[in-house]
Amino acid sequence: MAGQLITSWRPDPTHVADSLAEVTSLRFAKNDFEPVDMAAAAAIEREVFAPIPIGVDENGAVVSMNMPGDNGRHCLIIGASGAGKTTCIHTILMAAAPRKHVAIVMVDPKELDFAMWEQRAAMMALGEGGAIKAFAHVVAEVDYRKSIMREYNRLAIAHGATPVVTLPIGVPILGQTFPFLLVAIDEMDTLTDVDEDSATAKRRRAQLARMLRLIRALAGGILSGSQRPDYRVVPLKIRDLHRTRVVFGTESKEQTGVGWGDGWAELEPYPPHRIEQIGEAFMRVDRKATHLQGYLPTPQQIATEAARYPRVMGPASWPHVIEDDEAGNECPLCGHDPDLDTDTTPRRKARR
Repeated sequence: MAGQLITSWRPDPTHVADSLAEVTSLRFAKNDFEPVDMAAAAAIEREVFAPIPIGVDENGAVVSMNMPGDNGRHCLIIGASGAGKTTCIHTILMAAAPRKHVAIVMVDPKELDFAMWEQRAAMMALGEGGAIKAFAHVVAEVDYRKSIMREYNRLAIAHGATPVVTLPIGVPILGQTFPFLLVAIDEMDTLTDVDEDSATAKRRRAQLARMLRLIRALAGGILSGSQRPDYRVVPLKIRDLHRTRVVFGTESKEQTGVGWGDGWAELEPYPPHRIEQIGEAFMRVDRKATHLQGYLPTPQQIATEAARYPRVMGPASWPHVIEDDEAGNECPLCGHDPDLDTDTTPRRKARR
């Protein structure tokens, strides 16, 4: 069935608090090595990374963007409230959801925008507290994947085989198979505001920056949205790691500059802060600009598409839904508290 994935990404459940200790001691016997089937991986990547239609240009031709994360191009969607930003994110999710080897993590600080996608999500994080718990799981998964790839390359060199430069999707590597991990974050500004100086906020920003830097080589991508483009909430070091940007109508020249970067004054026929029509936007991919009218699927169309898919689970250590209002900051499944500098011994809990 379209969108269905295996329920565990690893042979054995690994809890977040244990993962780093596990992977640093990871070693495979030399005779366990099997080369990755690169032809099969390339075929899967063509399906996973197929362009995503998001609208039409002035001539009615379809405008497509890359799958977020393809070739390192994470995607940032910016626009004032009501300009079409969240609808664009849903359009991207509607295209990504049918892709068999894609697992989606959804981070929804407002606890409203992604509700209809709950069963398609490998993990759904609700609220700001839920976001930091989800980020902790994703960072641990990224570190695990990095160790798998490093160990594979060590063995590949020992066998005279070609090392891999990116983690293959959907084919065995050291006996394990990984899907592409798409992390969708709506209202990123509620998670990244530099004026919030708490230890939790600093860790949240550091986790996001780490995911943006590392996940592109480890079969993953980031799709971020913000309705408050301001350097305090979209710092340059975060924005510039998103090489694809879609900017809808903004409230000021300053907001346009935050989202677009240099060169916004050259946008034709007018820059984003002069846009008045819902869904109209400019897309920037590696500094190339495209003017478009974004698709505007209705809530019913989005809900109908989301309902097509069976529940998709993530790694065995991940909870399916992380609620914001649970007591404390511990993950509801593994017991890990991301606010602690030192991991506590995880408490195993039955999956709900």
